Amino acid sequence: MNYISPTINRWIQEGRENPEAFWERAANELHWFKTWDKVFEWDYPNFKWFSGAQTNLAYNALDFHVNRGWGGHTALVYMNERGDRRLFTYAH
Repeated sequence: MNYISPTINRWIQEGRENPEAFWERAANELHWFKTWDKVFEWDYPNFKWFSGAQTNLAYNALDFHVNRGWGGHTALVYMNERGDRRLFTYAH
């Protein structure tokens, strides 16, 4: 039996009902050097999300967290088949 939390079900419903609003809200959780002019553009057969925006995935994955004071928090847990385990923080 698959269990999907009520929160996930609500997100799925919101994404289906108004995808632009859903993804704009999600995008606001990231750091943007320049926000978008338009969330979604459709000129069949081409489309664009977040037209005019500028961001950096590496910045969002690491620097954003360090700048918020979370450098010492675990960012990655490495485990191998021998059971070795190593924690990597956002700062190191």
